[in-house]
Amino acid sequence: MPAIQTNLSVTVVPKVSRITMFTDFSTIPLKCMGIQGRKDFHLNAEARGTAVQHQLSTDWILTVDLRLISLEINGTPIPMSNGRFIRCEIYRGKARVDKTMLARTNAVMVVKGKLVWDTDGWFEIHPQGRSDVNFVSKTDASPADAAR
Repeated sequence: MPAIQTNLSVTVVPKVSRITMFTDFSTIPLKCMGIQGRKDFHLNAEARGTAVQHQLSTDWILTVDLRLISLEINGTPIPMSNGRFIRCEIYRGKARVDKTMLARTNAVMVVKGKLVWDTDGWFEIHPQGRSDVNFVSKTDASPADAAR
């Protein structure tokens, strides 16, 4: 799994532009069908990290970018250096999201779901169930993150 570690983003993925938000309404279904834009690795991911930005699109997908504290793929920890990021695309019909998410900054989250490569150039996690997105207290995050 060294390729996963090597290909994690070292910067926050740019927010979705207004034009992209408008066109996502038609392109997201194509991506979900595997026609364009995504590669599903059929692996389960669990990321723990600090939400550094979030955005709700016109098709009700909540995009959350996490500064990673830890990442596991199929239960195997992925070693990483500081400053790695992953995008989470939360389809509001599949996963339960705390409504206060849109008001929170620097929230520590645990997100579980499918590991997907977005051909725009980054890994994503796509939660699949109602309990796949959770907030944790700073004291439960990690010693390094709790100090932030």
